[in-house]
Amino acid sequence: MMNKTILMLSVSCMSFIAGADLCYAGFNPDDTPPVLNAAMLKSHVSTHTSHLTAAHLSSLEDIAELTLPENSGRDREGFKPSLTLPNSLGREEKKQSDRIKLAAACFVTDTTNCSGNEFAGNNADEDNGGVPPGGQGDSDDYDLDNAERCRQEGYTQTSCPEGQKPANTCPYDSTYFEKCVSSCPSNYVTCEPPYYGVGEACDGKYASCEKDTERACQELNPGYVDECSTGQQLSDDRCSYDNTYGTCCNTCEGYDNTTIPEGYIQDGESCTGCDGQEHYKIKPNPCDGFMDCGSMGPEAGAKTCLSGSTTKYDNCKPCPNKGTLTSCPSPFTCTYEECSGLWYKTGCQPGYDWNANSQTCTQQCSPNYQYTCTGTGYAGGSGTACNGKYTSCTCASGYEWKNGACQKKPAEQAKWGKCNGYAKNCNIGDFIFSDRTCSSQKISGKTPIAVVVYKSDDSNCGQAMALKSIGSYIWGPTYDDILTLTNFDSTESISYDLSSCVNTQKIIAEGDKNTYPAAWAAHEYKTEGTEAGDWCLPAAGVWMSIENNISLINNRFVQAQGTQIGDTTYWSSSEYLTMGAWNWTSASLWLGGKNYRKDNLFMVRPVLEF
Repeated sequence: MMNKTILMLSVSCMSFIAGADLCYAGFNPDDTPPVLNAAMLKSHVSTHTSHLTAAHLSSLEDIAELTLPENSGRDREGFKPSLTLPNSLGREEKKQSDRIKLAAACFVTDTTNCSGNEFAGNNADEDNGGVPPGGQGDSDDYDLDNAERCRQEGYTQTSCPEGQKPANTCPYDSTYFEKCVSSCPSNYVTCEPPYYGVGEACDGKYASCEKDTERACQELNPGYVDECSTGQQLSDDRCSYDNTYGTCCNTCEGYDNTTIPEGYIQDGESCTGCDGQEHYKIKPNPCDGFMDCGSMGPEAGAKTCLSGSTTKYDNCKPCPNKGTLTSCPSPFTCTYEECSGLWYKTGCQPGYDWNANSQTCTQQCSPNYQYTCTGTGYAGGSGTACNGKYTSCTCASGYEWKNGACQKKPAEQAKWGKCNGYAKNCNIGDFIFSDRTCSSQKISGKTPIAVVVYKSDDSNCGQAMALKSIGSYIWGPTYDDILTLTNFDSTESISYDLSSCVNTQKIIAEGDKNTYPAAWAAHEYKTEGTEAGDWCLPAAGVWMSIENNISLINNRFVQAQGTQIGDTTYWSSSEYLTMGAWNWTSASLWLGGKNYRKDNLFMVRPVLEF
């Protein structure tokens, strides 16, 4: 049986003087599987006689000889070429199933009746019982019909169950096919990266598509990732589907050099960075066999080697041995001599002056450092010294730092307004001076301001009366009881009221100077060495002490150029019941009658408490 596959053969034609056209078709005899090397010719003859010249075809004996009938027309029906095959095709003997088969050949200009059957003779159709060359008796597989050929080549299916369709149909007979496949629904679509089919495929199509960027990128390049390990970053090589995916490159952290400068060598392996360049860690060239000559300097003609920025030499000058110190003491500055391993002084730290001849440092002192703190009354300097001088000094016992010197402390002084123990230095009738000292004698250069009129039994507290009276005043409103004051109703009880200043403070706290003039007049009195507020209106108990020492006290007043306590009436700060206050007159205390009414005008003579 003839294979209906149409072959496009190489065609060669020649035109002869006689007007005939001669053509042949050829093939490569080495092709596999072997195909007949034959000239299949259909004449396209004009009015000229066609001839076939063997010389035109080939001189090889393997070329089949073809003879065309004379006066063959171009459209002559029933043309049968005469075909002679060579005994050998230059190959080993083939088995029966591999024997050469005749293929039909047509010119591309043939548009009708182009089938191998026309060459089989009598327009035989092999599908309808036509006989191919070789005749009925030929034992070749040309006798197989198309159905048998399909089955032998694996196309055994002729029908499919519902929902499936044929796949891979037989080229000889389309009713035979290899297998059945599912018939795809009309809504199935083709998925292209970065989209991929969801579910089972049907002829390469899917019910839906799902985006998988990572898969698509890794199909392009398995090295594409969206995150790099420590020390790496994404390079410029990125995935076309998603530029957040790419290949990683090394950031070469710590590899700061792309070249190795003079004086340095490579430290460890290099690193290829994201820029495609080699990056290096470097370290100074050790320059083995060379040394840093330091302050000595190199010998003339010494060879050099650069170690980082330091030039080293193979030979140095001898050591000058200037160094004598194992460390640099304060406040000096020193230079280290490498050859000796010792230090030598070269100057002073800031704040000091350098003396090169004596190799000493003198501190630069501020003007405040001016005291040597030596001599009588000095215990030493205060704080740190500068060149043996201090800003102040500490003084020995009995001396005090005053006006830039240790001076002998003055005698103990009284403190006005309260009992502070100074009264132990004084006696009744002593003078009180403006420097707050007391004495039984007048002292040249000192100003007496009062005379001691009272001293406590323990000698710690005292009171001194002013040298003169300061005026005549009423005590306050009659029948106005000051509730904070203690009321005394007998001369026996009044002797215990010695609180001159406490009473005065209570009275002035009750009202202003217009209401309580006597107490306010005493409170505002002042002299040399005293201030307003230091003086007080004497309590009744103090007047009783005066009465007991009146002669001595008056004598001292005269010596101090003051005035004696005369035959007149003086107010005290002690209160008698609601409408009256105690007063003293002519060396006696009065109680009752008009003499204790607060609205009487009596004299005021203040006292100092100390």
